Amino acid sequence: MSTSSLSLFFALLAVAAWAATLIVWAAAVAHRRAPDSALGTLFDDIGRLSLWIAALVAIVTTCGSLYYSEVAHFVSLPLMALSAFTLVVTLVLTARATAHHPIPIQGALSCS
Repeated sequence: MSTSSLSLFFALLAVAAWAATLIVWAAAVAHRRAPDSALGTLFDDIGRLSLWIAALVAIVTTCGSLYYSEVAHFVSLPLMALSAFTLVVTLVLTARATAHHPIPIQGALSCS
């Protein structure tokens, strides 16, 4: 796989992440106005999976960083790689630890 096609793949993933962010914001607004609506329920479901979603994003980011530094021979910053690896480990361990006791995220997006 060429570097340009992988760059296109990561660019499309970034656009998908932006679209998902807009959907989550719409779900948060819907949850605030009508908690029993379909988008409100979606917000609750996303909240239960939020740490796993963050871990997935961190894993894909770390794999992309590794590809660009090791295969494509781009210059990378050692501190960035160290923080990415640490973030992956922290998020996966936290998601596993809280799998049976989820952390509510409703307060994170509240305006009041």
